[in-house]
Amino acid sequence: MSSTINSVVRFLDVLMALNQHNGASVSELAKLTGLPRGTSHRIVETLRAQGYVRRDVDAGSVWLTKKVRSLSAGYENQNWLDALAKPVVDELARKVGWDVALTMPEGGVLLNRLSTQTEGPMAITSVTRDFPLALLDTASGRTYLAFAQPNVRETLIRACLRETPARLRGTPDQVRQFRADVETIRARGYALHEHEKFGTAIAVPFYAGVAVHGCLSMHFPAKALGRAEIEESYLPQMWAAAEKLGALVETKPGP
Repeated sequence: MSSTINSVVRFLDVLMALNQHNGASVSELAKLTGLPRGTSHRIVETLRAQGYVRRDVDAGSVWLTKKVRSLSAGYENQNWLDALAKPVVDELARKVGWDVALTMPEGGVLLNRLSTQTEGPMAITSVTRDFPLALLDTASGRTYLAFAQPNVRETLIRACLRETPARLRGTPDQVRQFRADVETIRARGYALHEHEKFGTAIAVPFYAGVAVHGCLSMHFPAKALGRAEIEESYLPQMWAAAEKLGALVETKPGP
């Protein structure tokens, strides 16, 4: 006889699906987990009642809340971010005088793992930790795609066209624009992108060995900085910080 409690397994399946596709609808969660829609709905409502998720009724999306982080309080990757990566991000923000964020990929989106965007009077917008960002419509996403290995890049593009929640899903036009820009991004070593909600951002990659591991981005109001000023005054500091992060990745526990 199996000692598995099936109802617990189903709850964990939904949590795992949301961890990889935060903002999915109940129907999308049902497809991702293979559960009936009614079962997925009841699990979501139970998680909502316990404070682990919130529902955007108008958009039909389900979002994890900060309470979920209490389930992984001992996870060492967070210790790496807070103890080693955060000082690098904070130092860069002090040097450049603008908001800075560290993003890392997960499940066809980028997660905002560290950010100064909730701190201080210069914050452009409030972006919480683990907030999911679109790959094709952010400077960090376009940078990550440009510097990823070609097979990884194509897998991620397919995922963000079909598998990510609607709010984060890319469009064929965005893919065409990215493909037109990718060699320029690689040659310059960064991507510059204007977003209607998040303002203008510039992003550079940082590496784990030879593979891109995430991105550092700097955020500022549209038209506040020109490309020449960015390249002369800000990029060298961003590249230096990215190199520091790459070295720190070697001390990061786990996969």
